[in-house]
Amino acid sequence: MMHTLLAQMGTTDPVHVRDFLIIGGFLLSAIAGLGSFLASRKVQKREVAISDEFVTKPFCHAFHAANEQRIVRLEADIIHLRQELKNDRELVMANLLKEIGSVHNRVNEVLEAVSELRGEMNQMRHGPR
Repeated sequence: MMHTLLAQMGTTDPVHVRDFLIIGGFLLSAIAGLGSFLASRKVQKREVAISDEFVTKPFCHAFHAANEQRIVRLEADIIHLRQELKNDRELVMANLLKEIGSVHNRVNEVLEAVSELRGEMNQMRHGPR
């Protein structure tokens, strides 16, 4: 039987052999993927621990009060930080305006010197008048 199969292989179209191998490879990869999926699926161990205490109303109220105190402290800290930020911003702006003023004065001095030089250059070029 194997002999007749090999004899018929010579007359089989290579496209059919290629298609057969592609389908076989696809089926093998699907079977391998399914096998690895089933092997990796493990049942999680569930444990329940019994506690001595239950959550009581006084505990909830105390927890809520503690959280309220934390919130009040955080809000006060935020207000304080905002005030510091405002003060720092005002200080930076004052320093920046001071620097801008000094740069402006320096530019005016340079412009004055350039005007003087320009006047002297005009006198030298046109001669004394």
